[in-house]
Amino acid sequence: MRAHRALLGVPAVTAALVLLLLLLLLLSVVAAVPASADHTNPATPQSSLTPALPGTPVQSQGQWQFIKNFPPNPGTDLKFFTRGAVVYGISGSLGQGPTQYAGQRIVRLTDAAGAVAPEWVADHGSARCSPSRGVTGLQHDTVVTPPSDAELAIDTTDAADRCHDPVTGGLEILDISGVGREGGAPVKELHLTRHDGTSHTATLDATRPWIVYSSNSDQNRPWIDVVDIRTCLGLAGLSLEDKRAACRPTVYRIPFEAAWTSQLDPGTNQLEAPHGCHDITAAPGRLYCAGINGTLILDVSGLTDAAGNVNGTPLACTVVDGTSTAAKVSDCRVTAAQWEAAGKPSATGWSHVGHFNHPGRDATNGQLAVPSDEGVSISHEADPTPDGKWLLVTDERGGGVVPPGATCAPTVENPVGNGGMHVFDISDPANPKYALTPEGEKAVFISTNVLPAPTFCNIHVIEHIRDEQRIIAAWYSQGLKVIDYEIDAEGRWTFEEVGSLTLPGAQTWTVEPFKITDNADGTRTYHLMASDIGRGIDLVAFTAPPNPMVSVMGGRGPNENANPRATDARGGRGGESGRAASVGTLAATGENTPLELGALLLVLALSLRVVTARRSAA
Repeated sequence: MRAHRALLGVPAVTAALVLLLLLLLLLSVVAAVPASADHTNPATPQSSLTPALPGTPVQSQGQWQFIKNFPPNPGTDLKFFTRGAVVYGISGSLGQGPTQYAGQRIVRLTDAAGAVAPEWVADHGSARCSPSRGVTGLQHDTVVTPPSDAELAIDTTDAADRCHDPVTGGLEILDISGVGREGGAPVKELHLTRHDGTSHTATLDATRPWIVYSSNSDQNRPWIDVVDIRTCLGLAGLSLEDKRAACRPTVYRIPFEAAWTSQLDPGTNQLEAPHGCHDITAAPGRLYCAGINGTLILDVSGLTDAAGNVNGTPLACTVVDGTSTAAKVSDCRVTAAQWEAAGKPSATGWSHVGHFNHPGRDATNGQLAVPSDEGVSISHEADPTPDGKWLLVTDERGGGVVPPGATCAPTVENPVGNGGMHVFDISDPANPKYALTPEGEKAVFISTNVLPAPTFCNIHVIEHIRDEQRIIAAWYSQGLKVIDYEIDAEGRWTFEEVGSLTLPGAQTWTVEPFKITDNADGTRTYHLMASDIGRGIDLVAFTAPPNPMVSVMGGRGPNENANPRATDARGGRGGESGRAASVGTLAATGENTPLELGALLLVLALSLRVVTARRSAA
């Protein structure tokens, strides 16, 4: 989410609308006295464990079960890891604050027998300090490595004022090796890094668990910083001081050509405004970069030598003292000018595979360049399907907050539309092209939004079920979505939303299954962990007939583009393909307050007026 940057260059009318939306958001923030910036005790919860929000759905479709809520430590990204047969989840926080903010929260999801048994385990207080100047820039994205028997979690921050190094953002490397072990080491930070453009998100390499890719998401910073954290792994048995002394990451850079992630202006047909990656998906030998204005595929199979060392020349980083922590900080803030002056030190052994330039945003940042079913405004996430033949790109219109791309009122027509999921054919990865529907239109799925919302009304993060044509999506104010797709013999796509769940106050950032059970009646139950800005962590279950993966277009099998991050189902397929048929009853009114509804109608009316005026002028 880039709300704090989406306001730049906005005209007076749109700026007023954005300020109105931000005012509404501030109404939900609880004021409190700033707490100490000193590191907190991970064995003490940094956010209340008493659920403050109910589990009764505002609206739902399909068969759902509410399991548990861990209350608002405002949730962002999440990851899973195992310790033996036990599954754990770790969830980041959006922003900083003196109360109800942790930074990273770890919960147990299953016990040693595999039963779902949610329980709080530990918090890391990387967001537990004074209020921030840039709340949306401190989103605390999460990486865990190794995934099976985790030693480290990586906490990312994308703005200044992080607790342990307020100079700027970057990565915070946390020791989680003691989680789930009797007498294990407490969750503590081992080392921090600073990056030019900081770190909006981070991604673990698909086959090399010591390589982390830092995404800055910034305009005019078209590069990826590659962080080798091998010195921070394998330190079990050492004291915290010795672990901190040993952990010294090395940082390299993968620079892009500007055209790879530039906007293709639909009016002038010119390429402009190159970006860094907002998010990266890693497959063996491949990176899929959602670069705001463009989507990029890189081959990184030769990035390391036979010993696992990154090929090329590292950036010149300086190790300095941290703030409010004894951990050291690697200052790697090498600007484009400094990088050129130093002879362009870069990683080698990687190559450009292909890219697609999107129409992006118009000059005023109003998300109005093209309607949402014609092109991507903000390339937010790029995930290949499990067979590697297709690439799914989510469009975070409005950056989550700018109208009308992030505003919805079901009874009022929005001619621009909210952001959805766009499908690209990457059977020739050097030349990605839009997949089509049976009618010959671009294959784009946009959910029917049923709840009015002045902001946060579009898709955010998706997760593919590995052996199914089924996607679990987080849709901000509209909650959780289960989306099935079919592909005919000509490669034409159709979609069906087979399940949805919106809980009170939902602002769902991400949702992923941590356990999938095959039932005797042929259905499957997907146990899901959702991380939500407004609600914290929600654990729910969805049951439906599966939608198995079908080989089409010549029966090609998985290829080098295949997505290993897609969720495995842990068991046989069970049952025939089918559809979730039941529609859940409306368990609550879903009504907004009069202030919210009034503001929503005002925002949408003024936004539509702006759209109409621009189209008339054109």
